[in-house]
Amino acid sequence: MSGSHQANQPHSGEAKAGQARAGVLSVGVAVQDFVYFVDEMPVRPDKYRALDMAVVGGGCAATSSVAVAVLGGRSLLATRLGQDRIGDQIVAELSG
Repeated sequence: MSGSHQANQPHSGEAKAGQARAGVLSVGVAVQDFVYFVDEMPVRPDKYRALDMAVVGGGCAATSSVAVAVLGGRSLLATRLGQDRIGDQIVAELSG
């Protein structure tokens, strides 16, 4: 039957018995974003005091890799990180 799925056949992307499940490999950057909250958008080069801040993971490859995993897919990430505190934080956050 063209365009339909039969109950005994796996959907595309599903593993058959004895086969490894396909995954998504994301290649690119993984970063740590520092987001500062201010009263108003700065309009001139001056000092502004942040009201609060958040540290969140980001980067196109890391974000897409997390999205795949959250949706239940098998996700792999290839990226380069520094051997420093920020790199350690990114690894810890991605590891769960």
